[in-house]
Formats: sequence, C-alpha cells, structure tokens
Amino acid sequence: MFIHTADWHIGKPLKDVTDSLSRQIEAVTVILDYANKSEYCNAVLVAADVFDDYEPPQHVKDAFLDVVLTYDRKMNCPVYIMEGNHSTAHDYSNLKTFVTLYNFKKLKWFKFITTPKLMVNEAMAISIVPHGFNYNTVPRKHAAKVKRIGKPWVVMLHDLLHGSTLESGKVVENKQSGKLIQVPGVRYYACGDVHKAGRVAGKANAWYCGSPIQHTFGEHLPKGFLLVNEQEKYPKPRLIKEPLDHIKKLVTITDIQQAPTAEEAYVKYKRVDDSDVSEQIPDNVITVEDVILEQETVNDEGAAADVIKSIDREKELFLFLKRQKGYSSRKLTLAKRLVGDLFTNAV
Repeated sequence: MFIHTADWHIGKPLKDVTDSLSRQIEAVTVILDYANKSEYCNAVLVAADVFDDYEPPQHVKDAFLDVVLTYDRKMNCPVYIMEGNHSTAHDYSNLKTFVTLYNFKKLKWFKFITTPKLMVNEAMAISIVPHGFNYNTVPRKHAAKVKRIGKPWVVMLHDLLHGSTLESGKVVENKQSGKLIQVPGVRYYACGDVHKAGRVAGKANAWYCGSPIQHTFGEHLPKGFLLVNEQEKYPKPRLIKEPLDHIKKLVTITDIQQAPTAEEAYVKYKRVDDSDVSEQIPDNVITVEDVILEQETVNDEGAAADVIKSIDREKELFLFLKRQKGYSSRKLTLAKRLVGDLFTNAV
C-alpha cells in the first residue's frame, strides 16, 4: 500500500484567516502520521506543489523544513516529493534547500526530485516525472529496466490531463498537450494539479488525489488523500478523509442561521437581497457577499430566496426558475451558481 497526495500549497493565504499556514502544515503532519501508523504503508507519493508561491516567505519554508527534519527521524517509509508548476520560475526552485539536503544525504526518508528519475523501494518501482517533463516519453525510457526489476510500476506526474474533472465539474478538453498515452506495464498513474480527487476519464489506472484540504471557498468537500494497493492489477484507490475532518472547513451559506461554529469552519455568507443587513454576524464569518436576484415580472420580491429554502435539489430549482417569465439568462446563471454553492459546500 502507498499514499498518493499532492497540492499541499503551503503558504497559500486566505483573506482574514490568520491560521491558514497552520491548517496546511497540520494537514501534512496528519498524512505523515497516518503513513507511520500503518504497518502496510510502504511509501508516500507527493505529486508536486508542496508550496503555493514560487518564492515563499522564509517563515513558510521554515515551517515545512521543521516538518521534514522532525519526520525524517521517525518515518517508517520513504516520502517522494517532486517539483510542480508552482515550484519553479526563472530557473529558481522553491525546493532548492530541500533538494540540497537530499543530494548531500542529510535526509534519510525524504527524497526531493527535480528531474525525471526511476526510484525503487522494497515494494515497487516509481517513475517520477516532475512538471515540465514529458510524462509519456519518460516512462517508456524506464520500461525495460522496470521489466527486469519485476515490481509493480507507478508513474508520478503533475499536469492538467485531458479527461480530468475540475472542482467546477468541467471536464478538461486538452488533447494537444494533455493527452496521457498509457505505457504497457504501468500499474498506476499518481497525478497532481487538479484539486478534486477522481479518476481521469477513459483511463482505468490514472487518478488525481486532489488537495488534502480546501484552499479556497470554491473548493468542495470531501477532501483527503488516496490509499492505493499497488498489488492490484487496476488499483482502485480509497479516499481517506476522516483523519483530516478536525481541520476547519471553508463553508458557504445563504442563511446565517446555518452557520457552523467557529471550531468547525470559516464561513462565507452569501446574503440574498431580502436579508436583514443588521443581523448578527458570527465571528467566524470572514466574508459577506451580497447577492441580488432581481425580478422583472414576478411580484413577490422574496420568491427566489423562498424557493432556495424550499427546494432541496439544485436541478429542480433551476428548472423552476427557468419556467418563470422575466428571468434573463444572466440571472438564471447567477441563481444556479448560488444554489450550487449552497448544496455542494454544505457540511
């Protein structure tokens, strides 16, 4: 078994959230602790984007360095970390310090990779293809050696693949530069870059693990990391989310009475036009966005808000509004987006 994770985006700021860094670091330590406690976990594969910025502030790098040095002394399995599209700019890598430690053999378990490499441990062979390198040709160069090794073969990559599903639900159409041509013998493709966990359409063994926690209010639950059995012919990874459940969520609401507690979540409040502007706003509501659903021929000014509260499913609401005369396509799109956020982000 191994853990497949990616897109930690350590250092990504969230407006008015003072502990965003601690949320990200805690998610990382939860994943590493899970690997250590599992007697069957033989590797942690981090498919890039450890940091959010090309040049993260020193305190952000120091926070992650502390994690690396602490866990390098107590890990029971290797941790493979490669560069992604958030890692390099103008030949500068935000992993430079960590790569130096690894190259000078100052780290035992953490392995930082910036160029394509075939790594082999007791359980499997791993073709590591950092962002910017061709994930179709590199594994082909490793194929003969992997065949001689005779172990299950995993490929790590970080890119927006054709057939991947984004947080918005949109399926990526990227046949020119994002088409994955599967290499015979590869057991599993561990993909990073898309923050929504799921399989790449048309590829039985290519999966995105998604980000371990929400980084913005636009990212939907559930979040976690994937646990993969490399011994299966076509591994079906399992999303592990429970260990991360205690980390504060990012929740969007349209009814202030639905606000979760400060211990549970940070809240974005989408206040519809008939809401009382003087209502008491809880401290954990960090942003208030006024949403106006204008009506041209419907007499009841609160009809849209009432429908939102009374109809349980987004599709039914959208069809209902579509039947009402006087709603322009722009307003229908706004209503659909509002209700979609209400239901998909609900805790």
